[in-house]
Amino acid sequence: MKDYLQTVTGPVAREDMGLTLPHEHLFNDLSSVVDAPCYPFSQQLVDKKVTAEIQWALKHDPYCCANNMDRK
Repeated sequence: MKDYLQTVTGPVAREDMGLTLPHEHLFNDLSSVVDAPCYPFSQQLVDKKVTAEIQWALKHDPYCCANNMDRK
């Protein structure tokens, strides 16, 4: 379906979309860019699941946590 975008309500023609801010609705798989921790506190993030309790640390070193970079 070239020239159509898939939305939660079905396909929509590109020219009918208007101004769209899709950044928060994209699915990403960044597992190939997981990196070593940059800070001493980041070492604890490597094998943890993403939770609200570690959000501060993830904002400062998001690439060291494999679960943060997995496909969602």
